[in-house]
Amino acid sequence: MTFDNIFTFLFFFNLSILGIKNISIPFLLKFRILALNNEHKSNIQNYSISVLIGIFLFCTLCNFILLIPAFIFFISNSSLNIDHYVKFSINLLKIILIILSFIGIRDLFNINKIFKNPIQTTSSEYDKNFLISLFISTLIYLIFSPKAINHGIHYDTGLYHLPFINHLSKYAIEPGLANLHFRYGFYGLSFFGQVPFQIFSNNSN
Repeated sequence: MTFDNIFTFLFFFNLSILGIKNISIPFLLKFRILALNNEHKSNIQNYSISVLIGIFLFCTLCNFILLIPAFIFFISNSSLNIDHYVKFSINLLKIILIILSFIGIRDLFNINKIFKNPIQTTSSEYDKNFLISLFISTLIYLIFSPKAINHGIHYDTGLYHLPFINHLSKYAIEPGLANLHFRYGFYGLSFFGQVPFQIFSNNSN
């Protein structure tokens, strides 16, 4: 499975977001880490926050998985079999993204229930709004996104953003990575969340 075009990428990206939502909502709301009051729709903020926290935790998990080879290198003080650990990290990210996508597909099968159910709970109303907003934001992205690579690669993107993500998708996080470019030592957590998607892409751009 590869993301050969923007439509395939966006489809699986949205599926993974739905998967993250289906994991984070039960965990954060049902276990009362965040409160969801079924009687008041004002708590949609908690619903949204739980999704954002889920995305944050996904990016954090990707960071830790990409650090596995570096941890083993520091513990063993040897680069022996480091390639196997890199492959393990990359394949683990692939598996996680596939699992999230399958969870998202399961959520798609509930669309008819969400939109056709005349008696909706607060939670299903939030799900409906979330699906609508996800669809609208995807359309907006398709309209305003660059239609050619020479229009989309800005100075920072071509200099270190995209090369850094491409490097992580092939070699994980390496000690001394900032020696390749000093900006490789300064990055946002979202970079790690982009790596699993870049792994599935044949196009480095």
